[in-house]
Amino acid sequence: MTMIILTVGFNIGVRGRSSYVICRATEKQIYQAEPGRTEWVTVVECICGDGSTIPPLVIFKGQTTVQTAWIPPDMDKDWNWACNSKGWTCNAIGEEWIRGCFEPSTRNKANGATRLLIADGHGSHVTAPFIRFCIDHDIIVLLLPPHSSHLTQPLDVGIFSPLKQKMAQQLDCILRYGVSNLKKFEWANSYRIARPVGMTASNIESAWSGAGLFPYMPQKVIRRLKAGLSDTETAQLMMSTAIIGTPPPPSPQSNRFNLVPATPSQLDSTVLRSANEVLLNNIRAGILDTPTRAYIPKLAALSEQLRATNILVQHHLEELGAIVKKRKVMVQGKRVVLKDQVLVTTEKLYEKVKAAEEATKNRKQSSGRGKTQRASGTAQTSIDNVEEVQEENAVVILDEIEVLVA
Repeated sequence: MTMIILTVGFNIGVRGRSSYVICRATEKQIYQAEPGRTEWVTVVECICGDGSTIPPLVIFKGQTTVQTAWIPPDMDKDWNWACNSKGWTCNAIGEEWIRGCFEPSTRNKANGATRLLIADGHGSHVTAPFIRFCIDHDIIVLLLPPHSSHLTQPLDVGIFSPLKQKMAQQLDCILRYGVSNLKKFEWANSYRIARPVGMTASNIESAWSGAGLFPYMPQKVIRRLKAGLSDTETAQLMMSTAIIGTPPPPSPQSNRFNLVPATPSQLDSTVLRSANEVLLNNIRAGILDTPTRAYIPKLAALSEQLRATNILVQHHLEELGAIVKKRKVMVQGKRVVLKDQVLVTTEKLYEKVKAAEEATKNRKQSSGRGKTQRASGTAQTSIDNVEEVQEENAVVILDEIEVLVA
């Protein structure tokens, strides 16, 4: 059985290139601001030659805690989560991945046969504990040549391009509304939706074939190395420019009607009010000269455009409200301390949170019974207040879960 592993990094808040900005045809360039937050997150993916995958490992930036507020409520329960101070993979995470993710997920499929794991030369794939574990479990590690992943790494050849395009579309659904920063759970939910689109069985099989690994056809890579871009193709690429529309001629200044632009983006309320006053006066006087007749269709078009703009703004506010509502729901997430443990699955994370909530509930009930037996009269009020503060502090402490290794 042949598998291949690759770690891919993302900047939270960078949407990618698969998004569109609507602008006027006369504008040469248009810009849309990216959020200021560009926190790094790493995903470890592994695919098989038969078109299947194993659950990914997502590494967020954090210290020693993974919070439920980072994980969408409907996330797949077999995904794996970890964090470190930079959001990158490291030797400890690589060793825990081979031990806790790769080996259990491929054991039954291998059915006792030797497993081939193809990896790049990242330091986390060649540590002594990593290699020792692979030898003990009949896993052969094959390292790709340096600087060749764009040719020989199937995930680079045929997977990550459609995956990142879908990711860009999902992120744009949030960032287009001017959200200043992206939350971890929003990024994770976008990846959850984009992953099945990019990592289909047909894409995976095509990626293995395109890299010349399965079926084994090294000529594919050799031909691509020799081909390269010709001088003519390079010159054409460098000289390609965007098509720039011809700017419209300046509007004549013959009367007030001509001062009103054809698009709402350049509309001046004072000019519009003045032109409308002239129109009303002409209508009362029964004057329908050429400038007046030309202005009426222009005014009707402006009305339709402003109505469309209003609809877009309303949609913008509704979507922004939905984003804020989701963030309010997720902000109360509890923390799980990764004590002596590098990563945790979604299922185990929620089990620990549930156990902590039960412990908090039991403690509150037992503390309440003790209060009833100890106090009476006017002194009871002050004692109850002190104990309520103690109870609140106890809840905060119990909401932090220590994950111990058996």
